[in-house]
Amino acid sequence: MWLLALTISTAICFSIAFDLRQHGYDSQHLNNQTNNSRDCETEKRIEFENQMNVLIREALHNFSKIMTSSDLENDTPVLDPLRVRDKNVTPAFGPDVFDVHFKNIKVEGLSEFLVNQVSTDMKNFRVKLSAIAPKVTLNTFYAVNGTLYDLFSLRGTGLANIEYTEVFLRTALYLDIAENKLQLAFADQPYVDFSSAQVKVNGRQASNRRYNELSHQVAPIVFWVFAEEVATALEPHLQYYLNAHLAKVRLPDFAVTLRDNISLPKVRVPKPIPYNYISSMHFTPVTLY
Repeated sequence: MWLLALTISTAICFSIAFDLRQHGYDSQHLNNQTNNSRDCETEKRIEFENQMNVLIREALHNFSKIMTSSDLENDTPVLDPLRVRDKNVTPAFGPDVFDVHFKNIKVEGLSEFLVNQVSTDMKNFRVKLSAIAPKVTLNTFYAVNGTLYDLFSLRGTGLANIEYTEVFLRTALYLDIAENKLQLAFADQPYVDFSSAQVKVNGRQASNRRYNELSHQVAPIVFWVFAEEVATALEPHLQYYLNAHLAKVRLPDFAVTLRDNISLPKVRVPKPIPYNYISSMHFTPVTLY
């Protein structure tokens, strides 16, 4: 009797196992289905990220053209040359502090930037971005008052022209979904740098070593001060322009799911501020000429 029961039980188990395999419910098949689904989602995400890279790169290229002519439809004024508000700085050279007043400040060459990197990461709703401007020139009227080493009196006014080469910017843009539209929420503080600088004062040539040393220190300070001003002036217009393009993007279904699984950074500086760092690898001593 027990042998008959065992035989029936074994037959039932084999029947169930066969039935499960017939209907695709075996564990191996389920694993394959899961892996295939993940692979498909990954492919779709990568394809969308590549599309985003192209869109943002093209938008930045078009924005560079608008900077020189304005775009009333997108509320973008002329941004190259960029007029910057007057600025007072008090740089220190050793024990000596100077009072320097800049006014009628004009920055040229910003629209000539070239996009190095656009890398969209939808898993983190982030876009890594870097660009370089071959040459950026700052023209300003200055008034300076101070002494150097208690020996040299440095007082006067004039016109200054500072030319920076290979001005580099790197940042990360954070995306969000608002009213079912993809939008740029904010950007990281940008890292900025430049390769070399040349300073020209009142159009005169000078070979005095002391002036060369002074200009070597002045150029980075001016760069740090006005990099923040430039970033602050450009940010709202660039954000508005990019958001107008991002709003037209058709969001795939997985985008909402990915957005729900992440938390955007909660701490940020409202306005981009440069790191105030000059790379010793790229910086070349400036020349006063």
